[in-house]
Amino acid sequence: MDQKTFNSFANSLLSQAAKIRNAKMEEYEATVDRLANFRKASCMTGEKIPKIIAGMMVKHTVSIYDMVEGEFNQFNTDPPYPLELWREKLIDQINYLLLLYGAIREDRS
Repeated sequence: MDQKTFNSFANSLLSQAAKIRNAKMEEYEATVDRLANFRKASCMTGEKIPKIIAGMMVKHTVSIYDMVEGEFNQFNTDPPYPLELWREKLIDQINYLLLLYGAIREDRS
């Protein structure tokens, strides 16, 4: 894959991830504190916020692994997953990774 093509779809994916992050911010009423719900979960469980985020991110990680295993298994005869489903799963993961990084930075400050 050439660099121009890669950059084009990477930028598109990151742009869509930002749109979804902003929509979720309003949905979860986290307009002041992006980590508000994770902070609440931290208080409920006694775990640090990065651990809370990583725990919630596991669901998305497992889903991606299952899709990779299912689609790219040499014995697979099923049709491939739609690109839109890949896009959705990867955007979720990107957003969790960004939240995790934010929580780690906050924890260290």
